[in-house]
Amino acid sequence: MKRVVLQIGHWNIENITSQGLRSWRSPSILQRSTGASGERVYHWEQVMPLLRDKLIQAGVQIYIVDATYQQEIYQSEYDLWVSLHYDGGGTGERCMISAPNRDTQPAYLHPTAQSEAERFAQIWKSIYPEVVGVPNRDDIITIGMKDYYAYDYVGYDTPSVIIEHFNHTSSRGSYLKNHPELVAEGDFKAIVKFLGIPEQPPVTSDTYQVVYKGEVLQEYEKNPTDTIKKLSEDLEKSETKVAELTDKNGTLQADLQDAESTLATCQADLTTAQRERDDAKAALSVAEKVVTSQEAEIALLEEKIRKLESTNPCEAFTWKDHLKMAFNKLRGR
Repeated sequence: MKRVVLQIGHWNIENITSQGLRSWRSPSILQRSTGASGERVYHWEQVMPLLRDKLIQAGVQIYIVDATYQQEIYQSEYDLWVSLHYDGGGTGERCMISAPNRDTQPAYLHPTAQSEAERFAQIWKSIYPEVVGVPNRDDIITIGMKDYYAYDYVGYDTPSVIIEHFNHTSSRGSYLKNHPELVAEGDFKAIVKFLGIPEQPPVTSDTYQVVYKGEVLQEYEKNPTDTIKKLSEDLEKSETKVAELTDKNGTLQADLQDAESTLATCQADLTTAQRERDDAKAALSVAEKVVTSQEAEIALLEEKIRKLESTNPCEAFTWKDHLKMAFNKLRGR
């Protein structure tokens, strides 16, 4: 599988450090190099997603990077590395592409990778300008393009280029800002031709990933028919399960209502029983006081009878009748 890295020019450049850069680069100066007005957002939100998806559909593994050094990406080699930009200034129509400067030492690329980068540039110049309707201008390629800072990041064997898609202050540039699909189409056609793959390869069941900062952002399947069928079956099973659980939930809700009703009845019965218990306790307390009073009365009568039996037997007999009445009263007769 072919692998291509897309760098979104100037994206997150405020966070650039010296990591991965040659010693003569100045991170503080690069941090202020935020590009032409709207350039970063245009490529991140509009061009890159279109180009990414078209390449994925063609069977290419895509990696997305910003202006910072990402070791997990740059520790590997790729079939192509492309930095996406647009130009600004004046009203002249133009587009440019540049491989790394061959004269810089130490060299950015191995001679083979350098030749491949230059071959891609020639392919791009033969396709892109015609697609977007903007002339290529090799004569105004800047030293900043030839010695682009991010070439420091790229592996020695990875063909690398920087692209200026158009002059955004020109008439055609204004048009292309509203038609990113043309920009993505021009780049796409050049890339697949360079990689030697058809624009619409045979459909397979392979899975392709979009990787940014070592994280897989999205996976795509070339032939999702089986997956769609399985998802439809899973959805049908899920809907059946939801229906069953809904019915069961209804039954449980009814049971819960019955249980709550029974609980309310039990609580009412318990309240009544507690009230009756309290009444019984009160009655028992009163009865115990009465019994205590009657027992005291019987004790006085018995004492009085004992005294009378020695002094006045007849009167003692009369008091024995009173004592008998007191016993009967105590027994509730």
